[in-house]
Amino acid sequence: MARREARPPAQREVRLTPRCEECVSCGKRLWVAYHAQRTLMTFRGLVRLRLVVRRCRNQDCDLYHLPYRAEEEGAWALPHGEFGLDIITVIGQLRYGEHRSIPEIHQRLVQQGVSIAQRTVTDLLERYEELIALHLADEERIKARLKQQGQVLLAIDGMQPDVGHEVLWIIRDCLSGEVLLARTLLSSTRGDLATLLDEVKEALPVPIRGVISDGQQTIRQAVARCLPNVPHQLCHYHYLDEAAGPIFEADRHARTELKKLVRGVRPIERALEGGENEQIDAMRSYCLAVRSALTDDGRPPLCASGLKLHDRLTQIADSLGRVAEKRGGLQPALHELHRLLARALKKTEAVWPEIEQAYALVHQAAHVLANHDNEKGQAVRERYEKVLSTMREQQASLGTLGEAISTFLKVTESWWCAGRCECSRLWPCDDSVFYHEHWLSLIQKRGTACVSSSPFGARRVANNCASARIPLPTLRRWRRSYSRQACHPSFF
Repeated sequence: MARREARPPAQREVRLTPRCEECVSCGKRLWVAYHAQRTLMTFRGLVRLRLVVRRCRNQDCDLYHLPYRAEEEGAWALPHGEFGLDIITVIGQLRYGEHRSIPEIHQRLVQQGVSIAQRTVTDLLERYEELIALHLADEERIKARLKQQGQVLLAIDGMQPDVGHEVLWIIRDCLSGEVLLARTLLSSTRGDLATLLDEVKEALPVPIRGVISDGQQTIRQAVARCLPNVPHQLCHYHYLDEAAGPIFEADRHARTELKKLVRGVRPIERALEGGENEQIDAMRSYCLAVRSALTDDGRPPLCASGLKLHDRLTQIADSLGRVAEKRGGLQPALHELHRLLARALKKTEAVWPEIEQAYALVHQAAHVLANHDNEKGQAVRERYEKVLSTMREQQASLGTLGEAISTFLKVTESWWCAGRCECSRLWPCDDSVFYHEHWLSLIQKRGTACVSSSPFGARRVANNCASARIPLPTLRRWRRSYSRQACHPSFF
């Protein structure tokens, strides 16, 4: 709601005068026309700006009678704004750096002495997103950064939240992390993707040294058509995600069975309600640790959520065992929790050694592909063949997961023939290969409706893209009509 009372008088006053006293068009003297004033809210309190405004009196000048304000005014606040840039910066940091909600940001600002409405926090957050979009879309800044590094490694991938929706295609540089192009397409044919690659190729001031993507056929055909002499490496993330899929599913199934056996923590917590002493607080901490372990999920292909849950529950059970040994026994609530964990770990102990051994092999493969020593492509390939040989040797000892290792080897053979390691000799296979896919997943992870015909769905897309560093020409366009959505209509 609108402010019902006047602001208190400003605590300090600052006078701003234009540094330029001559017209930039005709070169004649600028005369002081009038004085303007505005009051800004900053973290240092209310500040009253007194602005000297000049005008050109030459009637033949193109800038005749146009106001010329102080250059320093833009460093204080945005045009027509009542809050300083320092407050806008803090709001953006709290939202996208610490993932605070609007009410939490409003409460934090009020605690720091800023008189602001919650609705105004939302408006200032939109201003922050627009400033970030303008910064990321700065053509000169991006070109200067690319020229400094001398080359680019393109990563291309698409995101389709649901069947029938448009696909958001993103091309970014793995070395600098800059997004070079982001656009939605109704179709993903070879011609459509080739058009995007041609647009990027023409606008780049430096040569393209390589391309990274998944194994989608249309992408491979488009790269071969537009960049015939550029090495094309298939994404390690997609490869390991497909190859280690059965191992991840086995780990997830074991995790589900373990969680079923640990049910019963909530009744123990209810029995502790109402008590307030150090022992009860310690009991609650143990219950909270168990519940936190149960809700901590992992993402494929490298994070084994089941092994992680088993390890954390084992540590909690061992801690309870040490307490019981030290004190000669446990309180009834802790004794029940210890019994619950011990029984669950005992019933599932047979499945974890095989899963741990299989995941150790997957992590070895990922370590070789990461190529932290910056070896040549042939050396990486030889090291990886040794890992595959180790998998074949241990396949028989993995029991039920032997078939999963067989799937890993078959997928490897198909991707290897597609040229996964063909261009590893040209640049290190570093974590940027994995980071591109994780970066794209941020958009889906931070909003359930990444594509929607409603303005609110489009708003979430814009906010998610802004926080994931996708340059947007203006976020208002997303809110007006999602049918015209475009993260960036042109290269820069």
